[in-house]
Amino acid sequence: ANAELYAKSRQVLNELEKQEGARDKRTNKRNNGKSGTTGSNDTKVLISEWTCLTCNKKRMHSKPILCIRANHNVKRVRDIKKSKNVAERRLNLKNKSSDEGGLVLGAGLEWSGWRHNC
Repeated sequence: ANAELYAKSRQVLNELEKQEGARDKRTNKRNNGKSGTTGSNDTKVLISEWTCLTCNKKRMHSKPILCIRANHNVKRVRDIKKSKNVAERRLNLKNKSSDEGGLVLGAGLEWSGWRHNC
């Protein structure tokens, strides 16, 4: 009788542990999905780039439709890169010159109303 009682209680305990494990797995999966948008340092981004081997065009971000229509040899390259947070992107813009795509003096200002009527 004690063995049967022990077996039943152990079976109930195993079922509860399974349910708890499944619930923990769901919450971990849900939290890991949300943590990618918080800007943590270890977030990674999958980047697809295209190269045309016939034209020797290197690393285009969009699909080279003209090369595909011309039956060129086109390859897709996928890379996993570490994404940058906002502070790193701003710092990169600050360090670049305006010719390299950095910050431009007066960018974002409306200059049409700044006329002098002298």
